[in-house]
Amino acid sequence: MRTITMLGLLLVPALSASAQSRGTEVAVKISTLGFSSSSGTNLTTAGLGNGGGVGLGLFLSPEMAIEPSVNFSYLHSGGESTTAAELGLSLPIYLEKTWGHSGMYFAPGARFRSVSYSGESAQSQFALGGEVGSKVKIADPVSLRLGVMATNWFKTSDTAAEFGLTAFFGVSVFLKK
Repeated sequence: MRTITMLGLLLVPALSASAQSRGTEVAVKISTLGFSSSSGTNLTTAGLGNGGGVGLGLFLSPEMAIEPSVNFSYLHSGGESTTAAELGLSLPIYLEKTWGHSGMYFAPGARFRSVSYSGESAQSQFALGGEVGSKVKIADPVSLRLGVMATNWFKTSDTAAEFGLTAFFGVSVFLKK
């Protein structure tokens, strides 16, 4: 894991230089509808606002980007609370050479999350998955983003394995250099 982290840190300057010459995308998932299954328990969730997190698309070519993302959530009910932080890294591959402004894409990726229940020690999990979606350009710097994400969270000593499907709606804003 340390090796992967170090390689990631070494890639940041190269990716930043690449992104500066081609623009950068800020993606926000505004609304989500999800289904997950773990140890025989099924859960349906809906999110509005920043339900799916924020991503930063750094373009490597007109048809490929690298997209780190972050998502935080806090739930409180009946005196109990859950706090979650999630980091992700995906590789969107676009079927058209539009620098991610429009068209179909698929994005394999990895995620890491840390969850704490009512002040207990945090439980961490790693996941692999992917996303399939489409973008529709609505103005020069803005595109709508619709898609479905599948995530397979691996079992750890503290947590059960979990599989999730999430449909989302979001907006991408492309920053000029």
